[in-house]
Amino acid sequence: MAAFPPVWQICRKEEYPYHSIHLIPMADVGVTVHTLVQLDDSHRFTGSFQLGFTGLERVTAQFSMARVMANPAPGLANILLTYSATLADVTPPADSTSTRWRDLLDLLNDRSVIPGAGPDQSTVLKVMVSVLNLLPKDKQGVGASLRWAVAGNPQGGLQLELQALPSPACLLTKNNLNGDNSVSVIISRTPLNAELFDGIGHAGPVPIIFSGDSQAARAALNKNPAAAHAEIMAVNNRFLHPEHLLLADAVAYLQAPKARAAKGTRVFAATTPPTADTAGVDPAPRKRPRLSAVLGAATETGRYRYRATNS
Repeated sequence: MAAFPPVWQICRKEEYPYHSIHLIPMADVGVTVHTLVQLDDSHRFTGSFQLGFTGLERVTAQFSMARVMANPAPGLANILLTYSATLADVTPPADSTSTRWRDLLDLLNDRSVIPGAGPDQSTVLKVMVSVLNLLPKDKQGVGASLRWAVAGNPQGGLQLELQALPSPACLLTKNNLNGDNSVSVIISRTPLNAELFDGIGHAGPVPIIFSGDSQAARAALNKNPAAAHAEIMAVNNRFLHPEHLLLADAVAYLQAPKARAAKGTRVFAATTPPTADTAGVDPAPRKRPRLSAVLGAATETGRYRYRATNS
C-alpha cells in the first residue's frame, strides 16, 4: 500500500509503453498489472492510459463448450477446452480495461483454444470447427465469443477475468456490448498483484508515469497534488466490478430488442484530495455509483520483470 502522494516513479517518455518490459525467467510470483500513463509538456496527465502485465509467461483457463455456448451440439458440450494466452494476448488496447471480443471459432482455428489432450484431439478440434462453421453468423444467442478483462475482486483488489457472451463477435459492436462496462458470463478468475494506494489519500493502482522531463514533472506533481489526485482518479475509476450473468440470462439479454446498459460498479471509491485547495478540481464521486453508460474507450515457470530506467 502506498500513501498519496507516493515517490513518483517517472520513466523516459520514449519508453512508453513497453520498451522497459523484458522477459526474464524467474520463480513464479503470479501476474502483476501496471497502469502506465503519460504526462504532456505542461506535466499534466493526458487522460490516456495503458495496462501492462508482468509475471507468469502465460495464463490458462479451462472450460467446457456448455459454459460459453447455448445448446451446444450433443457430444461436444462437456469436452474440456483450454485457453492458453500470453500476457500480450490479455493486454487491453489503450484506454480500456478489456480486450476485444473474439469468436470461439477463430480461437479454435488459430489454436489459442484447444480441446483436451489425447489421440483424438485433432479429430475433436475439426468436428468443433465444422459445427461452429454451420452456425448462423447474424443471430444473437448463437455461438460464443470470449475476451479478457481486468476487473475488481471482492476484496477490493484486481483480477483478470475470462469473460464470454453467447454471440458471434461481429454482432458485439454496440456500446453496451463491446465497452468495458458490458455484461458477461464469467469463465475464470486469475488473481492480479498491483501496487495500490492505501485508500486514505487516494484509491486504486499507483501509476507508472512517463515524461519527457522527469525532474520538472516530479516538481509539478508535488506542487499541485490535488490536480494529480483528480487526474489519477479519473483513470482508476475505469476499473469495474462488471455485471455477470448466467448463460441463459445472457441469451435473453442479447435477444432483447435493445441491450440495456450494464450495471457495472466502480472498484475504487474516490477519497478526499490531499490539500484544501481544490478550486477547479472535480474529484470523482465518493460513493461507488452504478454506471449507466459505457466508459469509453494455472501456472508456468518464468515471469516478466518491469525494468524501468528513471531519467
